[in-house]
Amino acid sequence: MVTMIIFLSFILVFPCNFPVYGEDQENKIEFPNAHKDKTEEPTMLGKSACLIDAKTGYVLFGFNEHEKAYPASTTKILTGLLAMENLDLNEQVIIDKEADEQGGSQLYLSEGEIMTVDDLMYGMMLPSANDAAVAIGNAMGGSIAGFAVMMNEKAKSIGAEDSNFVNPNGLPDKNHYTSAYDLSVIAKEAMKYDDFRRYVTTYEYTIPKTNMSDGRLIHNRNRLLYNINRKVSVYGETKSLKYDGVTGIKTGYTDKAKFCLVGSALRNETELIAVTMKSKDMDGYYDVVAMLDYGFNNFKTIEVMREGENVEGLRVTGGTEKYATAAVKDGLFATLPVGVSEEDVRIEKKFSEVKAPFESNTDGGTIEVYYNDEKVGEADITITEAMAEGTLVDDIKTGSGIMGLIKIVAIVIAVLLILIFTTRAINRSRQRKARRRRRMERVE
Repeated sequence: MVTMIIFLSFILVFPCNFPVYGEDQENKIEFPNAHKDKTEEPTMLGKSACLIDAKTGYVLFGFNEHEKAYPASTTKILTGLLAMENLDLNEQVIIDKEADEQGGSQLYLSEGEIMTVDDLMYGMMLPSANDAAVAIGNAMGGSIAGFAVMMNEKAKSIGAEDSNFVNPNGLPDKNHYTSAYDLSVIAKEAMKYDDFRRYVTTYEYTIPKTNMSDGRLIHNRNRLLYNINRKVSVYGETKSLKYDGVTGIKTGYTDKAKFCLVGSALRNETELIAVTMKSKDMDGYYDVVAMLDYGFNNFKTIEVMREGENVEGLRVTGGTEKYATAAVKDGLFATLPVGVSEEDVRIEKKFSEVKAPFESNTDGGTIEVYYNDEKVGEADITITEAMAEGTLVDDIKTGSGIMGLIKIVAIVIAVLLILIFTTRAINRSRQRKARRRRRMERVE
């Protein structure tokens, strides 16, 4: 009791300046975008950054966006994307030695422990558990090296050309790198899955008891989901880091990578994805908030054509019909400046060469949206009805295929023959008239 009184007296006489997360501390921080006009591009504190429309992939802002950098745990977005495509979430995974031996952030899984893919995903995406990431990767690739092959194949297939991955969790390796642009593309693909969205928007989750552990209570590290105490000043407003309409996504940190953050938010029909790399811890949040605010202030997403809406004009070669039945596969969206209407865009169809026979869901090309001659949206065209190979009658009717070509040649030959016969007939008629004339002249 005496000790406590002495301690309290000391605090009152000599107050300590412990750091706190409140307004006083924030007022000492310089926010480079605090007083900018809403139309101005943000200034970044990190080394690279990228802001895209999550529906169209259109780049709204970039800063060294193709510069290669270490991604740290934002790597786990790609691991999660592959899990969505290749694993059953209810599948049970037996933890192997490779997962058990991971360092850094962990669930502290044990070799031989059994956990579902669903719970491992929560562990990987919320507290960023490296062991959970390896367990998920090995369930698909058989090993870290095997899964890395899958990662790189997927990254290249979706346009992430600045990347090379060697592990599923982002632990440091000189050959493991990506870019802000590539991370935005990878995140865009992952956010197409509702289950992935479920993980990255969950703040708290309890992993049930397993065969080797009691339940684990875990929390999400992404402050955009919950932090109301930290404040940031952007474009004339002061707001908390808990961002309005936040939909994810993932943090990452290592000594070499520094702080990385992929953040996303949805307002009305517009969803944006912002990426910052190689920044100081809180600077990354300031960058993402500034980019998201800039994007929502100046751009919007519109739906030009609905998913499944009919697309006309896709010619078929060698089929029973002249045109294929086709539709927009996932809906056609466009990114436009605020204030621009749908009437200001134009649409271009770029059909694939399609030859019968073919099944439904065959690729039919792409349909693109342009504003001021700049492409602002694109969607795939899919053929919705199968078509058999055409007969001779079909080919003649449709004018397609080899028989269609033969038909055209036959028509040309027929025209030539008609011309020849007509010319001969005219010449014979003239010759007969000439002979008549000569006979008449002799008689006279």
